[in-house]
Amino acid sequence: MSRFTSRRMVALFAALASALVLIGWTQNWATLQLDLTQVRQAKLELNGQSATVLPAGLALVGLALALLMLTAGPVLGYIFGSILALCGIGATSVVVGFAVSPASYAYKQLSTMSGIATDSVLATFVKSYALGFGLFLTGLGAIVLLLAGVFALLGARSYKRARSKYERQAVRDDARHTRAANGDAIDAWDDITAGGDPTA
Repeated sequence: MSRFTSRRMVALFAALASALVLIGWTQNWATLQLDLTQVRQAKLELNGQSATVLPAGLALVGLALALLMLTAGPVLGYIFGSILALCGIGATSVVVGFAVSPASYAYKQLSTMSGIATDSVLATFVKSYALGFGLFLTGLGAIVLLLAGVFALLGARSYKRARSKYERQAVRDDARHTRAANGDAIDAWDDITAGGDPTA
């Protein structure tokens, strides 16, 4: 489990999930079969772009967090993990909502086609529908995004804060000084054991 909760793996999962959501969002989500007695078009194809912009926004947040996770310490690990999980939940809820009622996401197009603005009437224009591959791809990405957030929350406690190059240089300088001081002390002790005068 620790392999999946490392910062690098969480960042990889978040980036992959966000890419899946974005790709799925541009593809077909559903094909609606319409009543020709109401409109002159037999079918209407919906993709994520025409349905809602929310998955794209959540995916962009996921991509940004994927980069930030690489340098996150424990506190930021918990914060970023929570946001990733919420993004995954949000994207999943959009996918489920669309799958339950894709016609409700087509009211704007149906209204333009028919000139009718009443949602209850527009709903009767749709005789049947078939869900598209893009919706399932977006759903897969949303679930992986949620898992990335969960993994981050599970592993955040073990994340070490990334040091800047100045802090790393200071640590190296301190270590060098410590080694030099230890070397001087050893040399002084050798002089004493050899009969030398340490006060000389």
